[in-house]
Amino acid sequence: MPPKQKTKGQREIYQENKATLRFYLYFFAIPNVLYVLAYIFYLRPEFTFWRYLGWFIFVASSGGCYYVMWRGARATFSGSQVSDAGMDLNVEGGIGEYLKDVVIMTAIVQVLSIFSGYAFLLWLIIPAYMFYYVWVNFLWPWFKDSGPEEGEMIDPKKARKMERREKRMQQNRVIYR
Repeated sequence: MPPKQKTKGQREIYQENKATLRFYLYFFAIPNVLYVLAYIFYLRPEFTFWRYLGWFIFVASSGGCYYVMWRGARATFSGSQVSDAGMDLNVEGGIGEYLKDVVIMTAIVQVLSIFSGYAFLLWLIIPAYMFYYVWVNFLWPWFKDSGPEEGEMIDPKKARKMERREKRMQQNRVIYR
C-alpha cells in the first residue's frame, strides 16, 4: 500500500503558485523579446504581415494562458494569513498543467520561428492534442456505448416481465382496416 500523501497548506500553495507564475512570466516574456529584437535588428525585411500576425497570435495565446493562471491563483487574505490560495497550479491533471504546456509550446515555437517560417506548423500540435483528448475521453466512449445488446439479458426476472408485457401489447393491439 503506497504511503499517504501529505496535504499542502494554503500558505505553501500560495508560495508555490507565486514561484510558478514568476517562472512562466519569464517563459512568456523572454521569447517575445527575442522574437521582436531578432526581427527589428536582424531580419527586418522578413517581418511581413504574416509574421506579425503569427507574433500576435503567440502573444495572445501565451498571454491568455498566463492571465487565466494568474486569475485562478489569486489568493485571499484575512489579516496576514492566507485564507484561500486559489487554484493550485502545480497539481497533476489540473487545468494549470494544460495552460503551462501551451505557454511552453508557444515559447518553443516562437523561438524556432525566428530561424524558419515553417516552425509555425509545429504549433498545430496543440489543437491536434485537444482533438485527441476530446475524442478519447468524451466522444469515442459516447459513440461506443450503445446500451445493452439484444442477446444480452441482465436479469432473468426482468426479461420474463418484459416478455409478458410485450405479449400483452400484442394481444391488445387493434388492427384497423
